[in-house]
Amino acid sequence: MGESWLELLTTINNFVYFPRLYDMDDGILHCDLRRYYMTVNCHLDAAHGMLQGIKRFEETRPEPAAYFTIAQMLADFFAEVGRPRESAEMYRKMLSQPADILNSSFAMRMRIAGLRVSMAKLLRARWDKGERDFSLLNEGRVCLEEAMATYQDLCVAAEEAYDIAASDRDLPEAEKRLSARVLGQVRILFADVLGLIGRLCLAQGDYEAGEDFLMQGLKAFETYAHANHPSVGVITQGLAELHYQKRTYDKAEAMARRTVMVRHLCFGWNHPQFAHALVTLANVLAAIGNDFEADLMMRRQAKILSMYPDMDAAPSQQPDRTVQEDVEGSNAWQGEGGTHGGGQSSLKTSVSHRVKFETMPK
Repeated sequence: MGESWLELLTTINNFVYFPRLYDMDDGILHCDLRRYYMTVNCHLDAAHGMLQGIKRFEETRPEPAAYFTIAQMLADFFAEVGRPRESAEMYRKMLSQPADILNSSFAMRMRIAGLRVSMAKLLRARWDKGERDFSLLNEGRVCLEEAMATYQDLCVAAEEAYDIAASDRDLPEAEKRLSARVLGQVRILFADVLGLIGRLCLAQGDYEAGEDFLMQGLKAFETYAHANHPSVGVITQGLAELHYQKRTYDKAEAMARRTVMVRHLCFGWNHPQFAHALVTLANVLAAIGNDFEADLMMRRQAKILSMYPDMDAAPSQQPDRTVQEDVEGSNAWQGEGGTHGGGQSSLKTSVSHRVKFETMPK
């Protein structure tokens, strides 16, 4: 925590602006940061410096880039120290800026769409941790749908820019490669958001919309990336859970087995993500009466998880992998299962071992 406070103080010294963190209510100043300081007993100088920064912000309105940089850092800080409500408020402040700022450029629209996804991830995490307020899911879905619409528009713009660059013989190759890279990045983000909306719809009980979004996301990844992308495993996991709930076990088994394959290629045989896929498949097999294979799967996942007494300490690919090292999509740079978002399985795990399933890397 000390390093985070030091980073905040350093930012105050580097910027003359600071985002507004307080509101006036009946003439009384309410400052989230001051209440937070009193709660965790942080350093007086840090709190004083931040309050001075807030006053400077009120006197001199910042440039948008400076505002979003500092506000994003504060949102991350609040989330890091277990204050998701304050973090969500920072996201809301950023997303409530005037439309001419939010839509000022291609890069800014990309940034705002990413903020909406992060906001949805934060709200979904609160739901997964037991805060059963459906407004969290509803607000998260609105954020994701707005991000999806933005990414869809950006895909069109990036495709047009790529076509123009490709047809321009005088344009340097570096510029052409840049346009291709931007197009690929936007397409992946668009596909990933489709999967995130699908999984959130499942949490809402909207299975029809959930299946539709998940299938769109799966097709997008197969078209724009490859069939073994880590986010494909996230989507097929969601489809397996969906068909399990609908008792269409043949489809559930197919999706569960595909998840096992993708997780193996991306993370290896001894990774918690692979173990989680085994649990899903075991539940499906048990439902269709294949108790023997289901028991083998559960024993195997328990053995894998016994290697990780601290689940939070094992997010990366295993260093001792010896199979399929060179398979496309087998690196784990995307983090715990995908490029965006988070969620937990709705299927049962064993009593003594419960798999923590997170799909959103930092």
